[in-house]
Amino acid sequence: MTRQMPMGDDAELLAIARGLVPLVADGCTIDVLVDDAALCVAAVHVDEATERALDRRPRSDARHLVVRTLRGARVELSLWDRADRGPLADALVETSAERAAAHVALRRLERQRVDAEASRSALVAMLGHAMRGSLQGLTLGLDLVETRLKDSADEVPREWLIHRCAVLAESAERLREVADRLLEAPIPPDRIVALATEPCELGEIVERASRRLREESAGAVVRVRQRGPELGAWDPLHLETIVANLVTDALKLGGGRPVDVALDGDEEEVRITVRGAASGARRAAAPDVGHWIVKKLVDAHGGAIEAARDDGGATFYVTLPRWPDAEGAASSCDDP
Repeated sequence: MTRQMPMGDDAELLAIARGLVPLVADGCTIDVLVDDAALCVAAVHVDEATERALDRRPRSDARHLVVRTLRGARVELSLWDRADRGPLADALVETSAERAAAHVALRRLERQRVDAEASRSALVAMLGHAMRGSLQGLTLGLDLVETRLKDSADEVPREWLIHRCAVLAESAERLREVADRLLEAPIPPDRIVALATEPCELGEIVERASRRLREESAGAVVRVRQRGPELGAWDPLHLETIVANLVTDALKLGGGRPVDVALDGDEEEVRITVRGAASGARRAAAPDVGHWIVKKLVDAHGGAIEAARDDGGATFYVTLPRWPDAEGAASSCDDP
């Protein structure tokens, strides 16, 4: 009899266990250690009733236990009840344990490869979203300058042109940063998002995102309030994307009504609160911006995001550690 344990889903490991039963033992289990917890991925026993409970028996009761670790994959092969010992039996058990460890290691490598590809796709989607916003800002800014120059009966003020050039240069610089990140930033295989953290001031990032949205959305009112400098180590580009998405969502939900952004925090973390009023026509509407993107970016910083709604509108809360741990919020690839 053979039975595959939950989350095993691996014919090769079952075949390895079957090769030992009943040749050298009445039963065999193969466990993979994940985060110090043993996950039984295959169980075989000559007795069907015993087999059904084999994965729940303490491994200390096993007649023989062989442990193998290969490329970070730790595998435990246990023999149960009758277990023959001798040079040939021991050699077969050792070889079987090595085969199991090699197979699990290969599965881990394949999982890491798939996750790396998913990470690249996620990063492209996120940076593409940021690039589209910067391109929109450049396009609208150039259109505004062209319209002003064509329609103005008098000479366009020098100060106005200088300001517009500064705004366009900021959008162009953001595009360059996005392009550099897209082409050059490596993505660790255990992460969904690659971060380029640096010491920065949160208020400056929020104000830059708000200023860009004011430029792109004529008449949009975004009010930023903070008690003092909020310093920390974050990825400025990704943090600006978080704020821009939430403010854009609040603007759309409120039909263009003013949006308030408040910054506060303590010694360990900061909090970004984005509050938008709801218009009657959009009160029940769901946000239509990249909330998946926002959540992934917040998770990557080791933070959390919450949303609350009432008759007055919607409020988004983002909490971020000031100095994220070096490991960040990497997505684990330790599953077998």
